[in-house]
Amino acid sequence: MPDTPSPQIRPRQLRPLFSLLVLTSATVLVQGYHLGTDDAEIYLPSAKRFFDPQLYPFGAEFFLTHARLSLFAPLVGYTTRLFHMPIDIGIFLWHFGCMFLFMLAGWELASVLFASTRAGFT
Repeated sequence: MPDTPSPQIRPRQLRPLFSLLVLTSATVLVQGYHLGTDDAEIYLPSAKRFFDPQLYPFGAEFFLTHARLSLFAPLVGYTTRLFHMPIDIGIFLWHFGCMFLFMLAGWELASVLFASTRAGFT
């Protein structure tokens, strides 16, 4: 039985990922990170409640009734607890990761729409 060659990652394939990582970092530096703005009174307490169920022993129904309709709170809370990190660090890493995936989706869309890499940036 002949061995099939395993797919290898070439440095040229990693270049867009590195560029997107740098672009995401620059975006966070320029745009800033604003924890607790907009509708944070709903989603952040519920993520913290999933992280530590002993938080908010009373009055949790205020934010849990709205947060139960979203995947944000369980996803952030449980993954942060799984990796044993502080909840604020977990929320920031989720913010950074989502921005990176947004940039990656734009990159993939540009590579489908434009034939050359340079055309995607103009």
